Amino acid sequence: MALNDATALAFALAAGTLLGAFYFGTLWLVVRRLDRLAWPAVWLGIAGIVRLTVVVVLFALLVGTRWERLVVALVGFLAVRIVLTRWLGRPGQAPRRPRRERMVTRGGT
Repeated sequence: MALNDATALAFALAAGTLLGAFYFGTLWLVVRRLDRLAWPAVWLGIAGIVRLTVVVVLFALLVGTRWERLVVALVGFLAVRIVLTRWLGRPGQAPRRPRRERMVTRGGT
């Protein structure tokens, strides 16, 4: 592996990390503001399409025809997801489960 290959892979890792930060960061921001928006489903859909378009286009420009760059960039992208999920999540708090109401039957059974 030449130095240029290693540099290209390092650049792909950094770019994948930045794309992951953009994608998941903007997702988090939009979801946090959904309760204040007039049409939350529309905003979530539009923001999703914009995020996905930006990431796919930049991944395509970054990777070109080199699968190695794609793999390394995806590793950076998914690493951001794992880090943000753990950082922004609430550790130690169990997920809430909806309460089940007891079924009431007619006829005394």
